[in-house]
Order: sequence, then C-alpha cells, then structure tokens
Amino acid sequence: MFRESNGYFMDTITDIQGFGVHRDQIDVSDFDILAGYVDRESWQEENVSRGSDGSVVIRLSNSQRISVLDHQERGDSFEEYVMDLFVF
Repeated sequence: MFRESNGYFMDTITDIQGFGVHRDQIDVSDFDILAGYVDRESWQEENVSRGSDGSVVIRLSNSQRISVLDHQERGDSFEEYVMDLFVF
C-alpha cells in the first residue's frame, strides 16, 4: 500500500472500512514507527492530526504522510476508528 521511495508525498485513503469480512488494516509494521516512543498513545499524540476536512492525517516520517478521508462522516470518533485499524 505504501511507496518504497523516500520522497515527499501524502497518500490518500478515500474509502476505509473498519468492519465486516473485508475490514481494512493499515499495516505499518515494517516502518517500526513506535521505536523511540513509550507507547502507541504517545506516538499518536505527536503524529496523528485532523485535517480541515475532517480527515485523519498520519505522519509516517518527516516526508511521508497518509490522509484518511471520513467518507462515513463519523466526525469526532473518526480518529479512534482509524487508529483501531493500525497494525504496528
């Protein structure tokens, strides 16, 4: 799902689904992004934010980000909905 190059970019996920047989996952286990953090919550606090359009923006590195659109209009609960789909 993610690019192999280290250039600057932001990928956008437009139709994430967190339930059912075809539940999506955001697998970032190869990135070792929790290294240097006490726990997932401290990483999330520093690297996950909300976009002006309600999207969840996840920083994987200084130059790589993922934007997840809130196509189901979950509002305030969308960030935790997305975070529950992460595989670290």
